[in-house]
Order: sequence, then C-alpha cells, then structure tokens
Amino acid sequence: MHIRLLLVLQLFMFGVADLVGQFTFVEADGIVRVDAESTGELGEWEKRSGIEGFIGDGYLEYTGGNKFNNPGTSLLSYKVRITTTGTYRIRWRSRITAPGERTEFNDSWLRVPDATLFYAEKADGSRVFPKGSGLMPVPEGSGSGGWFKVYQNRADQWTWQTSTNDNDPFDIYATFDAPGDYTVEISGRSKGHAIDRFVLARSGVASSLAEDLTQPESARATTSVISREAQPLRVAPNPATDHLTISLPDDLTAGSYQIVIHDFSGQQVHADTLTLRAGMTHRIRTEHLPPGAYALSVSSAGTLYRTKFTR
Repeated sequence: MHIRLLLVLQLFMFGVADLVGQFTFVEADGIVRVDAESTGELGEWEKRSGIEGFIGDGYLEYTGGNKFNNPGTSLLSYKVRITTTGTYRIRWRSRITAPGERTEFNDSWLRVPDATLFYAEKADGSRVFPKGSGLMPVPEGSGSGGWFKVYQNRADQWTWQTSTNDNDPFDIYATFDAPGDYTVEISGRSKGHAIDRFVLARSGVASSLAEDLTQPESARATTSVISREAQPLRVAPNPATDHLTISLPDDLTAGSYQIVIHDFSGQQVHADTLTLRAGMTHRIRTEHLPPGAYALSVSSAGTLYRTKFTR
C-alpha cells in the first residue's frame, strides 16, 4: 500500500516522462532492445501512432526544423546496461513518413559517446569513424562531434536499414570493453523521419533474432545506475616507443582494475587485471605494437578512465 502511494506521488510530482527517463535497459544474451518512446524529454520529437506496423504503443517522429549540419540540438538519450563485453551492431527500425519518398525525410543523427569504439564497417572490413572523433577515415556526407548521419532509403515501409556514408552504405557498431551503463543518443536531422525501436546485438547474434518483432523491449534495471562516464587519463610518452607509462589519478579508489588496449580496427591487443591505487604509475611494453592509433581504458565496475595514444 505504501509503495503504491509513493508511486502515485512520484507520478504526480515528476510526471510519467521523468520516470521513464530514468530507465536503464539491460542487455541479455547479447541483445538490447529499446522502443524509441521509452525516454523522457522528447524535445522536437513527437510520439505518434498514425502509421500502422509499429511496435509497442507508438513511435517517435522528428517534427522540428531540419538539422543537416548541427547534431545534438534535439536529443533523445537512453541508458543501456552491457553485461557481456564485445562489439555490438546498432540498428534502428525507422520509416520515412512522406508517402513515396526515398531520399528525403530519411535520416537522424546517432552517437554512443562512451563506447570504447564507435565506428561503421562494410562486409569487406573497410571502416569509417564519425567526424570529430579524431579518427580517420571519416564517412562521406555531413557530420561532426562524434555523430554519424544515419539514413535509409525504403519508401512506404518500416525498415531496419541503418546506414552511414553517402552512396556507399556502412553498418554501425560500438565496442564495449567493460561491463557497465552506456549512453545511446539520437538527435533529429530530417523532419518527418520516424523511429520505432533500436537494437544493439553482439557479434554472433543472428539478425533475425535481434530484429524479431515478437520479442519485448529489454528488461529495465531495478538497481542503481553504474556510472560509466569516461574520465581522462594521462600517459607518456605519446607517441609511445618501446613502452607507455600510465599515471593514475590522485582520486583513484584502490582496488582491482582491468587495463585494456584496442587498436582502431577494434582488435584487443592488450588486457591485464591489476590491483591499483591512487597516484601510482603503471608501465606497459609497446614495442610489439604496429605503428598506429590505440584506445586505452582502465576500468572497474563503476569507474572508467580512457585515453588515446599512438605508436
């Protein structure tokens, strides 16, 4: 009785949207499924149900002005809890709401700012990275601030096509090197683009399973959010030669941490678990690494430090 009364008071004081905005969607068996309307602030997005074939109780349609070159100005934000680390393909089920249209009203912005790697790839292994990420090459077409322009070109139908790179489509991926809560951000780009559901599916999970419309939205976490906000980390020398020295922050909580290095093909090239404490340094041998760019993270269940270096 007291729990029910408390919920009623919360709904009255904060509104349904604010409670929805607190949800964290939990990965299970390598899949996270999120219905687009399951978020809080909608900004210039509107929940609608006028086009048949949607999942759940509606879909979101971007109704604001076109934001062809300025992502992040009409933002949808979602938390996903990854328990099985690895690389996940990201796709959304979307629709062009203008009848017969294929090349307009067909895209939105996408970003996963705290993933270890956020990139797009073709079947032949070619990769591009979002503009503003500091990584090369970048896709053809507009972009900035680590956002991909994500488009589809199917008329009058809901589709899972989720592509970036103009005229030469690449699929979109995110690598998560440690368990925890991560952020998926969607920003309005083209007025009239509608999104029904998005899915993160780990490598090896069949597309037919990830896209199965009979499957419900992922379970929502009942425990507190695990902070995964990445904090900067100092390393030297950079570029590295035969070694790299990590200087750990003065406020680091002593404990067990995982140290992971990925190259920018997504391949893990170093992993170690050590007991670390505030202010100490840790040295890693790097003479065996090919010349190139690398991502380094130091993480525990609730803490994440990250940097990039070159060799």
